[in-house]
Amino acid sequence: MVAMAATTATLAVPRALGRLAYLRPAVTNGELYRLLSAHLVHAQARHLTLDLAALALAFALVGRELSARRWSALLGASAVSASLAVHWLSPETQAFAGLSALVHAVLGGGAAALLRRRAAGGVLLVAGLAAKLALERLRGPFALAFAGSTGVAIDAHLYASLAGAGFGWWLARRAASQATASAAQVSRPSAAGPTSASSRPSNARTPPSAASEL
Repeated sequence: MVAMAATTATLAVPRALGRLAYLRPAVTNGELYRLLSAHLVHAQARHLTLDLAALALAFALVGRELSARRWSALLGASAVSASLAVHWLSPETQAFAGLSALVHAVLGGGAAALLRRRAAGGVLLVAGLAAKLALERLRGPFALAFAGSTGVAIDAHLYASLAGAGFGWWLARRAASQATASAAQVSRPSAAGPTSASSRPSNARTPPSAASEL
């Protein structure tokens, strides 16, 4: 669904980048839809292809940790949270677009879900994600030759990772709580126990007394 929306926003909407990307003056003037649409639109097809490949890899790593409905909630909440954080906390960022922030949200959410169930992969994923974010802060964003000249908002990556981790932990805890409650409901004995023999109506008739037989 996210891939289809990103492809449509990038390739089918006329002048999509100017209309849908995060632009600080536009958001300040009330175009709040950009807080979400910025994560779908891309500068060009090469940018879109790179981000879709990264998103597919992220879901291949951690996609099983949450249900599709919970992933949708995490992506939507993380997108808006990251955009708001950029707007409030990173005034030097004037514009950004692309799915890369949501890729970090998926990795952060998956890492949190893995850590919550104490899976060893969670520690490795957190370490790798933290190293990548730290390197971006030190040396700037990673540039690939086929990605085009689009600027990368590394602050959006950081905020989306944190938002994804927070929402991922909460959603994983809710899923575990609901699973526990469902299991308890199934194993709970019925309130109405088996009917005792003494309470069952007897179909046997009382044999006639000796007097009545006379």
